[in-house]
Amino acid sequence: MEAKWRLFLVLLLPLTACDVTIVKTIRRGPDVTEICVNTPLSNIIMIVCKIGTSGTECNLLYEPIEGFVQPCDSRFSLKMENQTVFLHLMNLTAEDSGNHTCECSNNEGTDILHLNITVEEKHVRASMSQITGYGNTTVDYGQDSKYGCAVANLKDVQQVTWQRLVPDRPIENLATYSKRFGEHVNDPYRGKVIFTEATLSSSSITLANVTWEDESCYICAFNRYPDGSMRKQICFTVQATNTHRQPITTVSNGDKTFTSSSNLTLRLPAGWEGHVVCLLNSGAMGQRSERIPFSLPAREKQEEEGLSALVETQHTVMAAVGEESCLQCQLMQSKNVLQVTWQKILPVGEDNIATYTRKFGQTVNAGFRGRVEFKTAGLQNCSINIMNVTEQDEGCYRCLFNTIPEGAFIGRTCLKIYELHEPFLHVVDSVVSCSATGRPAPTVTLDVTPYNSTSVANSNGTFTVTATARLHNNSREVGCAAQVLTAPQKEASMAIPEVQMLAFKGSEEDSRPDNSGVALALIIVSVVLFCVCVAVAITAFLCIRKHLKSVSEKDSEMTKTPQKSTKDSDEKSCVLATRPQCAMCGPALLCVLLWISLAVSRTQGQVVAPASVTAEAGLPLLLGCSVTTETGDTVRQVRWLDRHKKVLLAYEPSEPVRVSHQEPNVQLNASHSNGSYITIQRVGSEDEGCYSCIFDVFPRGSLEGATCVSVTGKVSLQGNRTALSGRPVTLSCAYSLPEKVHQVLWRKTAEQGDTSTVASYTNRGHHNIEERYRRRFSLSRTLDDTQLTIQAVSTQDEACYTCEFHAYPDGTKSGSACLSVYVLPNPEVSHVTSSSGVSEANCTARSRPPAEITWDIPGENRTLGPPVSSAYDQGDGTTVVTSTLLLQSAIKDLSVTCVVQHPGLEKPIRVSLPTDVGSANVVLLSMCGVAAV
Repeated sequence: MEAKWRLFLVLLLPLTACDVTIVKTIRRGPDVTEICVNTPLSNIIMIVCKIGTSGTECNLLYEPIEGFVQPCDSRFSLKMENQTVFLHLMNLTAEDSGNHTCECSNNEGTDILHLNITVEEKHVRASMSQITGYGNTTVDYGQDSKYGCAVANLKDVQQVTWQRLVPDRPIENLATYSKRFGEHVNDPYRGKVIFTEATLSSSSITLANVTWEDESCYICAFNRYPDGSMRKQICFTVQATNTHRQPITTVSNGDKTFTSSSNLTLRLPAGWEGHVVCLLNSGAMGQRSERIPFSLPAREKQEEEGLSALVETQHTVMAAVGEESCLQCQLMQSKNVLQVTWQKILPVGEDNIATYTRKFGQTVNAGFRGRVEFKTAGLQNCSINIMNVTEQDEGCYRCLFNTIPEGAFIGRTCLKIYELHEPFLHVVDSVVSCSATGRPAPTVTLDVTPYNSTSVANSNGTFTVTATARLHNNSREVGCAAQVLTAPQKEASMAIPEVQMLAFKGSEEDSRPDNSGVALALIIVSVVLFCVCVAVAITAFLCIRKHLKSVSEKDSEMTKTPQKSTKDSDEKSCVLATRPQCAMCGPALLCVLLWISLAVSRTQGQVVAPASVTAEAGLPLLLGCSVTTETGDTVRQVRWLDRHKKVLLAYEPSEPVRVSHQEPNVQLNASHSNGSYITIQRVGSEDEGCYSCIFDVFPRGSLEGATCVSVTGKVSLQGNRTALSGRPVTLSCAYSLPEKVHQVLWRKTAEQGDTSTVASYTNRGHHNIEERYRRRFSLSRTLDDTQLTIQAVSTQDEACYTCEFHAYPDGTKSGSACLSVYVLPNPEVSHVTSSSGVSEANCTARSRPPAEITWDIPGENRTLGPPVSSAYDQGDGTTVVTSTLLLQSAIKDLSVTCVVQHPGLEKPIRVSLPTDVGSANVVLLSMCGVAAV
């Protein structure tokens, strides 16, 4: 065996399951690939290999009790050697290149092997040409259809097999013939498939009473030893039949015109959409056709629909944080189920949670033990409980009923986690507020209307919503309710105290809480201190009076006794008598000040500010706080400080406001005696942290509040794009906080819903583009503005592309844009003129999306009715539109122009019919300007 192979290993789930991709390029074979690597044979529950070649698919099966079930032809088989199962491939041709998937179910989960085979041949084999086949390609509804095939000079044929090929479903075996067992028709085709000829060289069958469900392709396979099978494929479509044709009736209208009509009844399936072509003046001059589109409504429910939705489960299950959640799946039809597997769907791959089989019983994988347990363990009905759910448990889950021989039937259910804490009611004066915290943001309602609601995002992902209202005069009780999504709501209520009701009568003092005990203690202390200070003052007064009396007596004695003068000098003495310093004045003053301060002291005020807010980078951020003051308090200054205690704004709340310091990025929005609101013009990552709001209150001092700000990034992209086929296009996506980004990842979601990873780049420099995209896709090595470029865009690239920024601690942020691919039209015109002088003009354009074709004929209208348009899907995403116009005179006498309009063109393409040739095709070589897309 000559083989070149490459191994790509993607480890999605260590220890429990793996997903392996092997790419091989081989010649003719044989080729051997090991299945269930590193899994002992005794632990294998089942093996299902889905073989796909040439658009067909069949399943190879292995089960320890049933053994091997191999409905595919002999070129594909499962074999066991030395207690190891291998996939054998032999006698392959280039047409057998394709993708094969083998699922190995064991007691730890399901391992998946993807085998991509490319077959190279040195020469082209002509085996298919040796088989001749015949049969109807179009069958009337309700009629019988016959198909046959034959092969000449072919030896060693062991069996002839008839198979049915249906898109997106495995190949179905209809009937077989062999010398040993004769003719055999499988269930449920008995009565539908009838052998009309059965030999090893020629075989034919009849499909009885053909219906819409029989429309497909059928294969006859001559299985021979040891070369394998030779096949012939025959396809047919079912068409409606007119069961009641009424003769053509002609009625005179009385104005020398006639109305002719023909009616027929068609047998069509429910939900059918299509058209009927009505041919007028068939074979006569002025012949033309009219396309009549119509559709039939679909039946509300068809019996066959039950087969496509065999697993019943609840689409969304809701659970509160800390509670228990139950996920349940039920198989609606009885099947030969070998194992039930529960998985959690991850962004890339799945995580096996638990399995149940009769042989091994219940198994919960490591990492989920203690948190997940089986509630109902059965092969037809299975459910699990997730205990003490957290945010990490939120997501979608799969239940797989692994059956033989059909494979896995899969159900999907999603778990939605919510969080809701008890609401808190608070009444101050005549204002009531109710706050509740939850995730997502709860809905808070008060039974007092009207009320206002505010929401604050917390750093842990929860939201605090507060509803505030003013009480009415007749309010005796107030209540509030909080609810998240459709979960049960939580309620709170409280009676309004009588002291609160006095607030409505204008007594603001009485509306405050009863502080009579504190006031009494304050009065007693004040009286005692007053008495002490009075005593100290009296004592000080007596001391001063006694001292003054002593000084007065000394002065009188000095007056009576004259002083002697100095002879040698003319000196005079002057004595200044002063009153002594009051030794007791300091303590007395201290007592007085202490008494005054205690007399005016009150309960300290409070600054109210949100604990945390979340801001988006690049946008303004509003911060606010308020202070509660008492009578006599005066706010002298307000200061705002950042996390480094740097002053952002300082001002005096006067009229007008006097600002003493202001940073350029900070703006004062509003200010009053007890509130302050500022805006940071453009928030960045450097603005994260806690901000302080300080009120300098006289005589109380500084009162401070704080709000912590977390900054998150925003994904911005150019939006949906349109590209021209064959030209390059670049999709751009940016994140406003690139310093937080650890990885950029691009995904592609096709129109069918399939999502695949295209490319990625990490902050460590790891750059990766998936193998299937490397030829035409490129990714920039940037984290802030990532660019995905597609060279030579094709219609297969039309899809929606998602850019994901994996940022810490913000998590995954993503944005999506859809790419539309245009194929510009290249119109062709032709015409032919009959001997009677009637000309038929045709204009054809192939494009994506379909072009709109009109005709421009100046002068006298010589057309025989409006143009007839038809559209044909080409299978490559493009559509060919043809417009046919009948004219009463020859083209040479007219100026006829075909006008083609397309959204990818700035202006329409105009092509004139040639007048010097009879029926030549004219191809437009130069095109009009292309619109910018």
